[in-house]
Order: sequence, then structure tokens, then C-alpha cells
Amino acid sequence: MKKEIEIKLDNNRYPLLVKDSNGVCLENTGIATVNNDFFIQKWSEEATELYSSLYGENNLFNKEKYEEMKPKLSATLWKIVARLEEINDGSFIVINKEQDLLKINNPIAYALEESNEDEYPEVIDGELVVWPKPETPTSNIFIGGIYSSLINMIEEAKLEYEVFSHVGLCCYDILEENPAENYFIPAISVVQKGFKECCERIASAPSFVVEVVKSRLQKEYALKKIPSYKKMGIDVWIIDFVNSRLSIFDYNNNYKEEYTEYEFNQPEECAGLIFTKAMIETRKSMI
Repeated sequence: MKKEIEIKLDNNRYPLLVKDSNGVCLENTGIATVNNDFFIQKWSEEATELYSSLYGENNLFNKEKYEEMKPKLSATLWKIVARLEEINDGSFIVINKEQDLLKINNPIAYALEESNEDEYPEVIDGELVVWPKPETPTSNIFIGGIYSSLINMIEEAKLEYEVFSHVGLCCYDILEENPAENYFIPAISVVQKGFKECCERIASAPSFVVEVVKSRLQKEYALKKIPSYKKMGIDVWIIDFVNSRLSIFDYNNNYKEEYTEYEFNQPEECAGLIFTKAMIETRKSMI
């Protein structure tokens, strides 16, 4: 029987709860992958500290401070949820009792802050979505290999493109959104030289981007980005570590190709595939 991990904030108590058969909350989740995860413990402590700081004298809840701290609390809970989804081996399910807290006003303002050291904050259809910055060794090595290989291939072909890793894409600027509702951080962006910048972020439509999926939750939100990528005329490659798939969406929002049972152990080969397909599409668009 799967254990249920309940996420709920309370004063002076960890946000992760596991209940026994009698409904009694346990101090320890009893799940090694959760208990031993450095980031789960770190962010749980941060969430506890942030929430506890909202209680002043006589244990009174400070509503004004809550509104001020809500974006940071929301981001911290997002990281916990996303990390749990990443490390879930199927032995537990996550029940988030703080869904309302994940919704904040003006999420773009938070996403553009310079203090986001251990997170990738995105805004997708007006919703703040925060992914943990620490990458798994497998994905880190593979994406790093694709990134460096694409740079080499572009340089060898003497093409006027630049490659960026985890640099913000100001979709709201490209799409002229008002209010701003979309800000993405693709794993890799390939953009033509001379592109427009905004606060050291990309404000011109890349030729193509690479998105990385490490959980079902991340896949759900990656697919939510596709319509916006379509509007910007951007091809999207999705590297799906969960289902071992490499998928391509063209800027018409259609699946172009899908490589199933893809073994993510040859980044140079994958980069070559992406590069070749991208150059074919670039030539077609110029005809």
C-alpha cells in the first residue's frame, strides 16, 4: 500500500506529514528516499522557519507579513512538491493541502528577482511554477553534453547562432503580453546573434529550445508551454527522462517526430540529431 505524504504548513512543525493506519501523524516519513534527500530536508526547514516567523506575540498570525512572505513560501513549497515528484519511486503519493498558497499575485515580479539561487522560477499562463535548480547527475551530464556539442557544431558550421543554458526567456516581451503571463527557462535555447535582451534575459524568439522533463508534473507543465512556444514560432524538443522519449513539437504545435525508448547516454548523438533537424527546418523557412 502506498504511503500518503501530506504537505501542510503549521506553526513550528515540518510541512511533510505521513499518517499511520490510525490517522496519527508520524515524525518520520519512513521513506528513505525522502528522509535522506538533502534538498527535501533543507526546503522543509526553510518552509517551517518562514511560516513560524508569521506568528508574533501571543502566537498571533501576522496577515500583513504573510502577504509579504507569500511568494517565497509559495516557491519553497513548489520546490518541495517538484522534488518529491522527481524522487518518487512509486512508493508514495503526494497530497498538497496548500494549493491556494501556490497561487500568488504578480508572479513575474518574483520570477525576475535576482536572488533565486537554488530554483528556476517560471510563469506559465499566469501561474508561478518553481523547479529545483539541483539537477540529477544523469540529466546534468546529458544536458551539459548537448549544450557543449551544439556550441561546437554551430561554430564548425560558422552559423550566426548562440547557445544558452537555463537563461530566462521573456515570452511576455516577445508576445507583447499585458499583463505579463509567461516567462520560461528552457534547459537550452538556440537564438540568432543580435537578439534582443531584457535584464540579461532573452527577449527575441529562439530558433529552437530544449525542455527537460524529470517527473510527470514537469511533463504536464512542459506541455502547457507548447501553445506559447507556437505563438512565438519556436520549435521545441522535449527530453523526457521519465518515459525515455525524445519528442519534437514544431511551431505549428504538432508532434513532428517522437523517439521512444531513447537511451539518454549519448549526448553528442542527441545533439547531432537536434542540430540536423533544426538546420533542415531553418533552411525550409528561408525558402
